[in-house]
Amino acid sequence: MAGKRRDRFSLFDKYRYEKLMFPFRYISLGILLLILNSCEEPFDPQLYEEEAQLVVLSNFSPNSPIEVYVSVSQSVVEQNPTAYLSHAEVDVLHGDTLLISLAPAAKMDGERVVPYYTHPSFVPEEGRVYTLRVRAEGYAPVYASSYIPQQVALDSINLENLATETPEASSDEEETQIYTYDIKLRFLDPAGEKNYYHLNVYQQIKKEIPQGDTTLSDLLTYKIFFSPVLNTNHITVNHDGGILLEDTPFDGTYAHLSFPVRFVLNLGQGEELGDLLVEFRSVSREYFLFHASLSKQKEQGENPLQEPVLVYDNIQNGYGIFAGFNTSKDSLLIGN
Repeated sequence: MAGKRRDRFSLFDKYRYEKLMFPFRYISLGILLLILNSCEEPFDPQLYEEEAQLVVLSNFSPNSPIEVYVSVSQSVVEQNPTAYLSHAEVDVLHGDTLLISLAPAAKMDGERVVPYYTHPSFVPEEGRVYTLRVRAEGYAPVYASSYIPQQVALDSINLENLATETPEASSDEEETQIYTYDIKLRFLDPAGEKNYYHLNVYQQIKKEIPQGDTTLSDLLTYKIFFSPVLNTNHITVNHDGGILLEDTPFDGTYAHLSFPVRFVLNLGQGEELGDLLVEFRSVSREYFLFHASLSKQKEQGENPLQEPVLVYDNIQNGYGIFAGFNTSKDSLLIGN
């Protein structure tokens, strides 16, 4: 059942994660305004215009067909919604060999139809390097290459230091309960190579819904967002939930990691704590660098006095990301 986004965590949506939309702006509007205020000449946006280029977004895994979203870059002064293209030629190659030409498709994003490119029978394989080629009339063709790293499974995942706190409520309907706990995980990092990971954690909530004389039970799932205070040289809290890791501290050995979680239940609305779902991704270097740099940019915000963070991308002649990842999943029963 779909629900509204809550401040505590965002609602889990397995599709929206692959449709990440972001601005590729190398000069912030704030900096431009500072430049404008320091100059006697009137500000001319055309001085900062760059030729429009294709923007390509695709995170792919061996679990499902590749999906590719193609749009056009905007200038630093534009504030228009992303315009996705439905007339591009999108090909997947291995070396110089054409493997498949992806066909146009579409899905709904709220009330908006978003075009993309896919082929239901083409599912990428682990360890194989794929090259994406995108061509559209009026734009330079773009290219990108990536691969799906080997799957790395969690050896163990545990929950420790579970505690509850019940704040004072002004009414029964507003009664809440705060759960805190630590997620502890252990896995063996493959030796002899640089490895990157993305840990996603989802909390399930059971909710009683009155229906006349009966009561139905619904199950909602929320993605857990971690605090940026966890950021280190090797850990980055991801902007869209979860944690990004690189293996420098535990290269080729067992990793023992622990992350704190805080979750709020609305007891007045019949909510109960359900299972904890864990998705552990081994990701390509391109995937890690893109999401880590985007997370740092979003954490920085719109402060024009800070050094700007450039978002990494691997699209030649354009912008965006084409990156592979592999997934293993686990769960913990922590509710009744």
